[in-house]
Amino acid sequence: MAKNLSSSNLLVVLLAALLVASCGGGGGSSGTASSASSESASSPASWSLPAPAWSPPSVPATNPGKICDQFYSPSFVLKAGETNEPLSTLSTLSKPNKAQIFPEPVYGTCLGRVTDSNDIPVVGPATPAGEGLVNDYSMRQAFNADSTKLLVYAINGGNWYLYDATTFDFIENLPLSGGDNEPQWDATNPNLLYWLPTNGGLVVNQLDVSTNQNTVIGDFTARVPKIWPNAQHVWTRSKGSPSYNRQYWAFKVGDANFNLLGFMVWDKVHDQIVSTFTPTTAADQVDPDWIGMSPSGNFVLVAWDAGAGPGDTEVFTPDFKNRYSLYSAGAEHGDIALDVNGDDVYVSIDYANTGDIYMRRLKDGVLVDLVPTYLDPSVSWTTALHISGKAFAKPGWALISTYGASSTNNEQQWIEKKVFALQLTYNQNPTIYEITHTFQVDSAVGADPSIGTYYTEPHASVNWDFTKVVWSSNWNVDSGINLDDYMVQLPAGAVK
Repeated sequence: MAKNLSSSNLLVVLLAALLVASCGGGGGSSGTASSASSESASSPASWSLPAPAWSPPSVPATNPGKICDQFYSPSFVLKAGETNEPLSTLSTLSKPNKAQIFPEPVYGTCLGRVTDSNDIPVVGPATPAGEGLVNDYSMRQAFNADSTKLLVYAINGGNWYLYDATTFDFIENLPLSGGDNEPQWDATNPNLLYWLPTNGGLVVNQLDVSTNQNTVIGDFTARVPKIWPNAQHVWTRSKGSPSYNRQYWAFKVGDANFNLLGFMVWDKVHDQIVSTFTPTTAADQVDPDWIGMSPSGNFVLVAWDAGAGPGDTEVFTPDFKNRYSLYSAGAEHGDIALDVNGDDVYVSIDYANTGDIYMRRLKDGVLVDLVPTYLDPSVSWTTALHISGKAFAKPGWALISTYGASSTNNEQQWIEKKVFALQLTYNQNPTIYEITHTFQVDSAVGADPSIGTYYTEPHASVNWDFTKVVWSSNWNVDSGINLDDYMVQLPAGAVK
């Protein structure tokens, strides 16, 4: 739970708040645990929870990938620990060519550039050639079920593209409506993609990317207005995901002006709205930052921004009859993952207190502080980060990508501008595997003012079995629009 904030940490807390102000974001030594207490409206340990009525699907074996074939020696192992390499030796590397692969200069992983806007045969007037192809967010599963295809987002035109994740070839401009469509891959069928109208509408679509046949699989146009007459938008606000097997989805419902009307859980398999929640208090009526389902389908998470609504991230049972506060300082960067035991956990960072990356088990509120990020308060150093917990076929791991390092004397810390795997364990000193540097420039003074610097953040995402990692970078160029996707492919079992 929340630790007391010492005066020596005050400046790093303020710096962290500035670093994440554009889009949001523990405490103590590694591996310490405590459980939910008086902040719970009802103790999660007392909840009567059904066992999931399904077994996690077997994710198809990842295609080993053509681009990194024969790259690794049999003796290759990921570098473990917290190493500190001079970033100055990496900041002069020239941007690699499309589909060029090479050893990551420090960690020796198979690194390659995926995208090039010149690949795209038809570029709309709002998507200038040469600009802005990225992984849109860490909380989204960018890879399809067998990791052969990859989602790519165009920041200028809002188009969604499909790339081959084994050859880095451009495949197609996906026939989505453009913008914030919240695409979600199916867990077992590598050709199925689910998506919503931009900013949510009253339908859920299913696209077969092998045929481009689109089907409406959830039509709420008659059902939802019977519950909330003014309903127009059903969505998660982009950051939420369905359960691991894609059966249960948690949505928030808004009117034409995006005023919150309530929450609902939808069963995709039976096309049923199984539960709803209509807020009655002024705090609950505030529109949250996002809503999502846990991998097991046993929990709904609702995250409000600090100072808005309840001002915290809350856990609900799927019937909305029970709830408790998961983090009391507002929504921060985080994601829902599976711990080493396969239990649902929320992984995030406690900027309001001591700056630790932490995880909290949803079924009983147990809290574990994993890694500190306020590494040297004496020089007021801090950083910002994103978290991807989508490696559901590799329980016990999350992917962390960092950016926005800030120091009063430019002192570099080990965690700066990196992508690394973090073990979700209850033991002391969780394992850290360093995968790649991000090669991005944070300041981006040349950014398009209408876009800002948001997409210079790496937003790294991991595939289902932790063998592929994708992130975005301006590759040592101070630009907020000259961006591409880069990928590291790992040998099966490298993260262990």
